[in-house]
Amino acid sequence: MNIRGISFRVPQGRTDLLREILDGINVQSLFWYNVESQNEVWSIPRYEELFKEEYYDGPSFYEQIKLPHFVVFLKLQAYLKEEPYVDIHTYDEFMESSCLLLVLIYDCEFVEIFSKDKYITQKLFDNACRKSFLETVLITDETDGRTKMDVL
Repeated sequence: MNIRGISFRVPQGRTDLLREILDGINVQSLFWYNVESQNEVWSIPRYEELFKEEYYDGPSFYEQIKLPHFVVFLKLQAYLKEEPYVDIHTYDEFMESSCLLLVLIYDCEFVEIFSKDKYITQKLFDNACRKSFLETVLITDETDGRTKMDVL
């Protein structure tokens, strides 16, 4: 059984969602690409866009996700090193790329995280269980019904 990632639901209205779902992994060691066309994340209380840039180094990304925010939908891609950004649309493209993590959040509460690193997948799964996120399951080749790696 090939494990592709994890999925779970979070209670709506969280103002710390990204920090909470990524807790337990070193987000500061990665380079993050915010797919701007698939992003509706608002800072609280001013309701401005949380991510004003397309690219964030790890420390900058971490500072952003520490701010109070509300996620409607979001697509993030994380890499081990800085490199040209390519928007990934299929699982095969993900596997062929150097992208390490692909984070998809939609409808304010549904989260899917695809990972090439089994250790990171396990850390994210354990974190979701520890925080009592709902319907936490592993995504496998057999259970993955997603045909596109997009939220819109």
